[in-house]
Amino acid sequence: MKSFNTIFAVALVASFPAMADEMAEAEKAKLSTTIDLGKGKQSWLDKLTLTPRVLQASDANSSPSLGLGYTFKAKPVVKDMTADAVIGQPVPATKQVAFELEASGLYAAKIEANQSKLIDLSSSGSWLWIGEIGPVGTVFSKTSFGAAYSREQGGGERESRWEVAQGLGKIFPSLNYTQFLSRVALANVSPKADSARKSVIGTDLRDYRRWDGEIVLIVPVQKGMLQKIELNHREFREVSAPGAVKSAGLDRSRLSSVYFGLDKGLFVAFSRGGLPADRKDSSVLQLGWSTNIE
Repeated sequence: MKSFNTIFAVALVASFPAMADEMAEAEKAKLSTTIDLGKGKQSWLDKLTLTPRVLQASDANSSPSLGLGYTFKAKPVVKDMTADAVIGQPVPATKQVAFELEASGLYAAKIEANQSKLIDLSSSGSWLWIGEIGPVGTVFSKTSFGAAYSREQGGGERESRWEVAQGLGKIFPSLNYTQFLSRVALANVSPKADSARKSVIGTDLRDYRRWDGEIVLIVPVQKGMLQKIELNHREFREVSAPGAVKSAGLDRSRLSSVYFGLDKGLFVAFSRGGLPADRKDSSVLQLGWSTNIE
């Protein structure tokens, strides 16, 4: 049971919106400067985002629920390997190696309205490349390896996992810096507590592998109150799942979301589906406010 994580990062080892912001800033600066990933700050805290919200599940018997989402990011350790710019030569591609720590989640007063994790802790190392490829224009590639631990609200489903991920993206300057992002990852999942899985295969909850694919479209609008629109779709599929798991429909899941970012940190979001730990699809409408504490 879960919803749409603070500003769209649903249990990601690599946060797409953060990457997209980095890409946009780099493109606007013609890739002539290093992307600011927190350098110069004295605190080890890079960003804390809080999003109080109201959630309404599609269940006819449900009533609105209050909720609080959060994203916490420690200041990443970054090694900039970008070559120095030379006058008269093409701007060199941005190249960075980074180590990142992040915690995110969502608490809802009514568990059935929560499609996200209560706690999702992750650490990852990554290689980021942003540059120009001929007529294609500005593109990025981010390869990461990380480990994570997550827990459902109510103390139920828990899992730890390691993950290898590859992200690719494209910025469209002529379309107000619209960004298209895609990501595929292979995770090794260790279910710590999975009551539904236990009910179909017994108490021997062995590790299993799972594919995770995601596409994101971020469209800056900045007209009136509407600042941006984000579309997100994720697919999960277990590799070589046992027959009993397939028959119970536990081997795959999907989650689609649309997010309308409004002026002054307000937002409206709608999501349908569920994450792998969810056992039934649901639809959730959210109204909230996002604020950064830095």
